[in-house]
Amino acid sequence: LFTLIIIYLLYTRLGIGTPFPDNYSHLKPVLSSNQIDIAAYLPIPPGNLAISSNNTIYFNFHPEYNPIDIKIAQLIDSTTWIPFPSKRFQKEIITVLSLRIDSLDRLWLLDYAQHGIKGSPKLYAFDLKSTDEINDKPDIVHTFPSDIAGFGSMLNDFQIDSSCKYIYIIDTSIIAHTP
Repeated sequence: LFTLIIIYLLYTRLGIGTPFPDNYSHLKPVLSSNQIDIAAYLPIPPGNLAISSNNTIYFNFHPEYNPIDIKIAQLIDSTTWIPFPSKRFQKEIITVLSLRIDSLDRLWLLDYAQHGIKGSPKLYAFDLKSTDEINDKPDIVHTFPSDIAGFGSMLNDFQIDSSCKYIYIIDTSIIAHTP
């Protein structure tokens, strides 16, 4: 009976067994392979990246690969990166997947706190003009209350409007089913 319940949940809740539609196989690539450069050679996959107004690349190592020492990084060259903003801050964050840079050159990090299991999800912002390894405290920290992003939440993605007054955040929880 337990097995049947699990199979039922997989098929009805996660869509397993339903083929993903192939609507794009007829399209040709826009760029040829000799027009594409590799920006970085990384030991584990990145989650997302953001590029500042001075073309500095910031990225995170995908949290599903359990990065330990460096979770958020600044790319120095294709094989070198440093923790952003510092090694100390890496211990403060839990599971950052989404990051963005707004028009004021602030790097925003959305920490979903392992689906709200290991703490409260948080949104951090760093002014890239003034943040360095010595000044490594976020300029903004917003902790989401448990009634907004509690156990099982998945604050997965966000966008910042052009005025930098509003941030739109998506909760893609497969548990709550209430985006």
